Amino acid sequence: MNTETLTVVAAIVSRIVGQARTPAQPARDTRLSQGYLLDSVELLEVVIASEQAFGITFDEQVDFRPGTFETLGSLVDLVERKRAEQGRSA
Repeated sequence: MNTETLTVVAAIVSRIVGQARTPAQPARDTRLSQGYLLDSVELLEVVIASEQAFGITFDEQVDFRPGTFETLGSLVDLVERKRAEQGRSA
């Protein structure tokens, strides 16, 4: 896993939820719904912001599966996979 990707994704999530709901030390295993208290609208904002930040496009038929958006790490893994698939450098 690329630590730069983790840092950028964590910053995106933090910007959307605000400082008050950002865990003191976010890590790969920080749960998005419990650690950051993301709701469904905020999760959609994270998806769109990640697409824009990394120049990728998520496929709702393939990428939106149970567990994909469970933790910060699972989201980072998806972003890195999409970057590789879509020819974006890590």
